[in-house]
Amino acid sequence: MVASALLVAMLSINCFWFKVLSGELSGRQIGLRIVAVVAAILAALCVLRLLKTRRFTTTLFLTIGIFASLCSCLFYLARRIDESARVSGANVGFCIFSVSGDPVKGKHGYSSSAVVFDADGSRLFSVRLTSDEPLEGGTTCKLIGQLKKFDDSAWAKSRFLKGESASLRVVKVMQVRDSSSPIVRLRKTVLACISPGSSFEQSVLAGILCGRTTELRSKADYALLARGGVSHLVAVSGSHLAIVSTVIAAVGKRLRVSNG
Repeated sequence: MVASALLVAMLSINCFWFKVLSGELSGRQIGLRIVAVVAAILAALCVLRLLKTRRFTTTLFLTIGIFASLCSCLFYLARRIDESARVSGANVGFCIFSVSGDPVKGKHGYSSSAVVFDADGSRLFSVRLTSDEPLEGGTTCKLIGQLKKFDDSAWAKSRFLKGESASLRVVKVMQVRDSSSPIVRLRKTVLACISPGSSFEQSVLAGILCGRTTELRSKADYALLARGGVSHLVAVSGSHLAIVSTVIAAVGKRLRVSNG
């Protein structure tokens, strides 16, 4: 059941992705398709029940898995399509951008995710920002830039599946203010004490304690971690890695194992 649900989810998203690009679907149309799918599934179950097939229970659970998967995909895509439709009418100069997450350094500068609000504070859509200078998570700003809908590329599809509806190349940052939550401010304080940009060791420590890899990715030694296939451990399981290392060091010390 799980495998069938995942397969249906994958095929549904991939199919509707091309519809999103062409603008052929709206959120209302997806809602109508959900109703049609529900009706078809109920009709099939009624037929199976009337036929009193021995595999009714198996078919029922299989159908429930496919139905749940398809509905979740359709509702998700309905929201994504409605947000994508707002991109064309958005005036970047009057929008407010709420940046989330750490910036990632790439070939074209720093990229960040942001939620776009209009002047009244209503959510419009999410966008992928690209700028020459890093925009830190927890900041709210006004920007001037070039807003573009996603094209038919693997990168665009991956960003769409992560909830973003367009990309924005930042030309100028007009206003910036810190709107971080207390937890985010505490994290920023810890990062300021660590100073991850000062050395490779400090950037690794920032990844282990705070999950930040912005500075680590810009270090030459990061290629060694990537080549060894352990780069994700620093950010994803950094704290666990630190605990395991401490336990191994303690056991080694008790067994009088040499550090060499």
